[in-house]
Amino acid sequence: MVDASLQGAHLELASLREAVLSAVDLSEAALDGACLDSANLQHADFSHASLRNTSLRDAGLETAVLREADLSSANLKGATLPRADLEQAQLKAANLIDADLGHANLRRADLSSAWLCG
Repeated sequence: MVDASLQGAHLELASLREAVLSAVDLSEAALDGACLDSANLQHADFSHASLRNTSLRDAGLETAVLREADLSSANLKGATLPRADLEQAQLKAANLIDADLGHANLRRADLSSAWLCG
């Protein structure tokens, strides 16, 4: 699915492993506990989305918008997030080991208790 709108969708515990959701609008969506491992999420909009305890291992999130998203306890190990917008995102206790955050916007993001190195 490319360039579609799933704004406000309820996708809790969904299995979306290796899904192609490039440029999809997932703003305000509920994805708590979902599996998005190795998914292509480039340019996707997760503004104000809930991604608590979501697995995003090795996901491609290049230039994704995650403004004010809740990624508390999310697993982003090995995810690629260059130029992603994480302004005011909640990343409490998130696993960011081996994640590529090159040029990502982390202004006012909450990284308390996040795992940044292994």
